[in-house]
Amino acid sequence: MLLLLLACATTPDPADTGSTLHNPDETDADTDADTDTDTDTDTDTDTDTDTDTDADADADTDADADTDADTGAASDALLDDCVPGGVALSETWSKVLPGLDGTPGRIAWGDGTLVVLAGGTLRDAEAIHVFALPVPAGAASDVTSRWSATADDHYRGLALLEGAVAVGDSATLRVLDSVTGASLATAAADGKILALTTDGTGIFGGTTEAPFTWDGTKLVHDEDLGLVGAEAVGRTAEGYWTASGPYVSFSDGMTRSDSELPAFGEAVDVVARPDGGVWAVGGPDGYAWYAALDATGALLASLQTFVGLPQAVGSPGSAYAWSAFSGIGLVAVTDLGFSSLGVAGTEDVTGLAIDPDGSWLLTAHEDGTLRRWTCVP
Repeated sequence: MLLLLLACATTPDPADTGSTLHNPDETDADTDADTDTDTDTDTDTDTDTDTDTDADADADTDADADTDADTGAASDALLDDCVPGGVALSETWSKVLPGLDGTPGRIAWGDGTLVVLAGGTLRDAEAIHVFALPVPAGAASDVTSRWSATADDHYRGLALLEGAVAVGDSATLRVLDSVTGASLATAAADGKILALTTDGTGIFGGTTEAPFTWDGTKLVHDEDLGLVGAEAVGRTAEGYWTASGPYVSFSDGMTRSDSELPAFGEAVDVVARPDGGVWAVGGPDGYAWYAALDATGALLASLQTFVGLPQAVGSPGSAYAWSAFSGIGLVAVTDLGFSSLGVAGTEDVTGLAIDPDGSWLLTAHEDGTLRRWTCVP
């Protein structure tokens, strides 16, 4: 058996980013002056051009400061630090995803592996691409292609396991080696697989017939675990979560409660809240909705707004979920709703991933690029 790796109050107007939109390149200031603290006893008023012999210490200090800015100091900041004041995130690099077949959609990142579903639509992909990308991704990190594969039908649902990738290919669960692409296991579901997630004991998935669990050897459907036709699923310490259209369901494995939201549009993702319960988001079609539920499945808050959400992600190191508003940019999902942190050039986000420590956010874009973001308050 495979061992798996885990991973309303009044809300701001989504169009109001809480900060001035800007080009990240314009805000990437050189911090050498801030970190250069050595004293120079030379009282000459002419500008030090680093050509005199007593400038060696200055040059060494400046070089060290540059290295810290690229790989150390920025990684000490958490994405969460930018949320309270609505400070826009800063782009640290962008890479072209090599050999990508079509527009990138849902992505996942962990254990040095980046997985991208591409082609088709945001919900149904024609191909899977797997890359090597270290966690955390430093300034010099590159995205290296490992392998790719084409679906028999369409890939829908994506989950990272220890050394493996799980995807739904029509009604077949496929588990593939994350390094070689070799098939490790397959399992037949009763209906088309719509969503997948992982926990410490197996895979939890939604299909057009009933939710299922997979323990590494056996796939079992169980209607008591949630909604039929679940478009998004989640697994927390409290139990199982499914979302479909305006409904979110919670089951502890024995009892189940369903909540109906004043919203419409498909469910996109279910993300664990740090104090128990989940955030559920939906609306990839331009009518985004949001719901916060506590650890018992009780609805705490919900809203709907007229923008789309491609994907939502969370990590143990972040107190928020992260997503993007179609046509606007990056957002944090909080208990009060969406907090917009839009940055110029992020209007075309198609997929997101976050590192476990909550320091780096990756975004995939329509033109096939991958961008890394962090917070510099």
